[in-house]
Formats: sequence, C-alpha cells, structure tokens
Amino acid sequence: MYQTRYKPIQRLMFFWLLLIFLLWSLLPVFWTIRMSIMHKVDAFTLPPPLVFETTLNHYGDIFSKTFFGGRFFHYFFNSTTIASGATILSVALGSLGGYSLSRFKFRGDKFLAFSVIASRMMPPIAFAIPLFFLIRGWKIYDTHICLIVIYTAFHAPFATWMMKGFFDEIPIHVEEAAMVDGCSRLGAFLRTTLPLSAPGFAATAVYNFILSWNEFLFALMFTSVKAKTLPVAAVELIGEAGVEWGPMAAMGTVSVLPAIIFTLTSQRYLVRGLTLGAVKG
Repeated sequence: MYQTRYKPIQRLMFFWLLLIFLLWSLLPVFWTIRMSIMHKVDAFTLPPPLVFETTLNHYGDIFSKTFFGGRFFHYFFNSTTIASGATILSVALGSLGGYSLSRFKFRGDKFLAFSVIASRMMPPIAFAIPLFFLIRGWKIYDTHICLIVIYTAFHAPFATWMMKGFFDEIPIHVEEAAMVDGCSRLGAFLRTTLPLSAPGFAATAVYNFILSWNEFLFALMFTSVKAKTLPVAAVELIGEAGVEWGPMAAMGTVSVLPAIIFTLTSQRYLVRGLTLGAVKG
C-alpha cells in the first residue's frame, strides 16, 4: 500500500526532473537558432526581446561569398567525408577488437584491454609534434585521408571498449549453436553476433561520428585549404572588429544538422535487449 500510494508522486517528480534537464540541455540549441534569425541590433538588446523581426540574411551570408569566399559547401563536404570515413573505420576496427577481447581469454588479456583504453588518457596535444613529422613524411598534409587516419587512431580504442561491452552481453551459446550447424568462427560472428550487436554498432557509430565532426585541434593543425573542416572555418568569423555572431549562429545551426539526422536514422537500433530470449535454459 505504501509503494502504491506514492508511486504516482514519484513518477510526477521524475517527469519534472527530466523536463528540467531537457530544457536545460536544449536551451543553448534554442538560443543559437534564435540568434541565427535575429537582426544584429535585436541580438545585442538587453533584456533580450521576446518578439522580434526574423531574417534569413545570416544564412545567405554563409552560403554566399560574403564569408568563406563561397566555399561553405566545400567545407561541409570535407567534414562529412572525413567524419563518415573515420566512423566507418573506427567501428570496423572497434568491432573486431571488441569481439577478440570479449571472446578470447588468454594470459594478459585484461592488461591488453587496459592498454587499449589507456591511449585515451593522453591529451591529444601530446601527439601533435610526432604526428606532424609523420604526416609530413607520408606527404598527406591537407588531405582527407590525413584526418581520417588520425581520427581513427584516436577513436578506435574507445570504439573497441564500447563494442566489447555489447559483445559481452550476447550469449556465447548463440555462436556455439551456429558453429554446431556448420559455421566457422568468422561465419558465426558475421551471421549471429554481428546482427545481434546492431544497438552497439549504432551507439558506437553515433558517438564516433559526433567526435569526428566536432574535432578542432588536428583539423586546425593538419589542414589549410583543401581539407579544411567546418569547425576550423568557423574561426574565420572571429575578426579584429569582433565576432560575427549572427553568421556564426547560422553556421552552427546548419553544421549540427548532419549529426542530428544521423542520430535519428540510427535511433531504432539504439534499443537494447535484442538478445533477450535468444537462448532458453
């Protein structure tokens, strides 16, 4: 009776806490979109006006030659290509590494697993100088492959640990049953484990795509014109006269769309528990 009596109140409190957290999280997004459609005078008015005249001039400015010399879509293509390539490679390597760490037990396996994730503990700036000499030696400076390789090297370890966690939740009996039916180890992995780990693939891919899309340090260091990405191009809106807040807000609004679209298209795979009931007994 006690739990039944207070359960509606607990649900109501939980709902309001989630609502407050949602509003707090979406406030920067709402403010960015709001500033992107405001005139410069209204944007700096204190207190901020609740009703204002909207304009799309800021979007026209970033698409035209007013800013970036008309190369916005070039930077957009660079970001999309680099983020997609790094995500595909990171998830592919992470799935193989995570499967190996999850299924094969040997002496030193825990130390190896820790060594994989330990590479994420080092700050990226510590690798800047060695990477510069490598990139210069390979002659891939200011190319897509340059950033794809760097992002894959930094994101694959975390992808490995994420995929390992999902593979640990998939019963090994599913693979054993497939191998009894005639599948090899690789065949069992491709036909049973891989489809069942679709939520893990989706979560890992979304995480890696967002990291690659937003990365700034290496994109700034190892690109100049040909492979420049949107985060680096956004710095051009900061000049001696000040910051172009309207165009920067418009650019931020447009830049976040690919990540949102990719997340929405992957959301149906983000549901956990696909392996429940796969093995009985």
